[in-house]
Amino acid sequence: MSRILALALAAAAATATVTAAPRPAGADCAMFGLTPRVVNGKTAALVDGEGGLVVAAVSTHASEIPMGDVTVQKGWMFDVRGKRTAATVEQLAPGLSVYRLPSPPSDLPLRDEKGASLGTLRRGVAGAPRLAAPKVQKIEHVSVHGRRSASHVAVTLDGDPPADALVMVLADATGLPRSWSLVDHASATKQTQIPFATRDCVVLPNGTRETKANDKVLVYWIDAAGRRSNATKAVTVGLP
Repeated sequence: MSRILALALAAAAATATVTAAPRPAGADCAMFGLTPRVVNGKTAALVDGEGGLVVAAVSTHASEIPMGDVTVQKGWMFDVRGKRTAATVEQLAPGLSVYRLPSPPSDLPLRDEKGASLGTLRRGVAGAPRLAAPKVQKIEHVSVHGRRSASHVAVTLDGDPPADALVMVLADATGLPRSWSLVDHASATKQTQIPFATRDCVVLPNGTRETKANDKVLVYWIDAAGRRSNATKAVTVGLP
């Protein structure tokens, strides 16, 4: 198995994507589902009204597949001086949301229904610069056929991803998000990011669309504070 395909399958297990309702689970796939997870609990910040705690849908063992977007949790609220206060939730992409308050009086913990802390929203520095658009060399759709089929989209960058990049979002040419992945900073192939990946037995969030060859798409970052970068110009997806 190639290094890029291995990364794609790993990304599919940690992030997610489908076109409509989740696919029916077969006997060997019945125990997989999605669960929400805060992915920037130590770095989330509100900067000029933007940013916040980013919640991602990640793969988990589960007895059933939930409907809707698991990252929108009404029971998750901010603790404002001991008072549970509803968060403003913005859906960034299918299976990806950001939680914030418009004007937090101080650093605020986000707590689940049982009161457990999920992360802290901090007040950032006003006027802090946002990330520039990703510098993209090419975007390719890769398919592998066999006993278990798989496909992924590989975005080759002109250099390493920015240290502050948390998520790469893949959108259509109008800016409508299709899929995403947590940014790979660790591997030897980190100049190739995989914002869409799927294979048999992987459950993917509702609303995701697969990107294929000849589609026109753009990509952008969500940074560690939870803010969106500028997007690239539209790029035509090719084949390897």
